[in-house]
Amino acid sequence: MENTKKQVLANLLSDLESKTFEIEAWKQKATLLIKRIFGDNDPKLALIEELHYDFSSWSLRDSSGGKSNDKVKEAARGIIDAAIAEISLESGDNVVVEVLRYELSGKDFETLSSIMASDKNRETLLPGFIASVSNEVKDLIIKKLIEKSM
Repeated sequence: MENTKKQVLANLLSDLESKTFEIEAWKQKATLLIKRIFGDNDPKLALIEELHYDFSSWSLRDSSGGKSNDKVKEAARGIIDAAIAEISLESGDNVVVEVLRYELSGKDFETLSSIMASDKNRETLLPGFIASVSNEVKDLIIKKLIEKSM
C-alpha cells in the first residue's frame, strides 16, 4: 500500500517536468490525490491551492536575466516530496489506523488519537467517542477493514 501511494505521488512529480505542464490541471489532480491519501483536512491541500504564477511586472522583472527558476514547480515539488516523506514515516501504521485516519474527519481522528494516548481515561472516553460517530461512518469503517483484510 505504501509503495502504491509513493508511486502515485512520484507520478505527480514527473508531471511537473512534462512539456505540456499546466498548473491548474496539475493542482486539480494533486488535490484529488492528496485528499484520497491524507484526507480532506490535510494542510498540504491549502499549500497546493496557493500555487500560482505571478505575471505582474515586478515578478517578471525580478525573474528576468540569469538562470530561470520556476518557483511554482519548486514549491509543488517540495509539497509532494513532503507527502512522500510523510508516507515513509507512517509505514509502521497498521491497516486499522490507516482506515480510521481516512474515514474519520481530521478532528475526530485527532480526538481518537488523544483518547488512545491516555491510559487513564481510555476505558471511559472510548465508548463515548464510538457512540458519537455516525452509524454511516461506522459501517464504512467496518466495510473498509473487511475489504483490506480479505
